[in-house]
Parts: sequence; C-alpha cells; structure tokens
Amino acid sequence: MLKVVPDELKNPEIGTSMVVVGSGMTFEVDHCGDGDELALCLHGFPEHSFSWRHQLPVLAEQGFTAWAPNLRGYGNTTRPAKLKDYALDKLVEDVAQRLSGESGQ
Repeated sequence: MLKVVPDELKNPEIGTSMVVVGSGMTFEVDHCGDGDELALCLHGFPEHSFSWRHQLPVLAEQGFTAWAPNLRGYGNTTRPAKLKDYALDKLVEDVAQRLSGESGQ
C-alpha cells in the first residue's frame, strides 16, 4: 500500500478505511465522528484527503460523521488506466455510489 502521509503527521482521531463501491472501485476514505448527519469533504486537483485533516475532527465535534475520500487516482484509491475514466460523470457516480451505500463496508 502506498504511504502518502507519514505516521507522525496522522491524527489518531481520524480513521482510514478501504471501501469498495458497486462499480468495483476501491476508495481510501478518511473518517471521523459518528453523528447522524454526514459531512462529505471532497478534495480538488492535485490534492489528497489529508487536506481535510484539520476539518474532520472539528466536524466530528459538531456532531457529524465526516468523510474525506481520496478520489480516483489519488492515494490508495483505484487508478483507472484510461483518461476517459476520470470524466466528471465518473467522479460523480463514485460519490453517489458511496453515499447510497453501494459499498462493501
């Protein structure tokens, strides 16, 4: 597994899980909190879920379940080989599948 964030920089309040969605893609998801409402934090290009390391615990303290997935091609998330697999509709579909519970977690 690719190690992007050194252990000494990781916040012990933030967990990381590998989640498989209905399309067969595997996503690395940082998460914090167990509230009834979801705060979904999506990174941009060329960032990583680590970008949300300060916000995730604050959102959890406010009563949210906070997720920060690494999108296609980032961190330990699946890296499709074809450029067309990074089209906006594919990225939106990934998030929708995770939100609808079409996952192995």
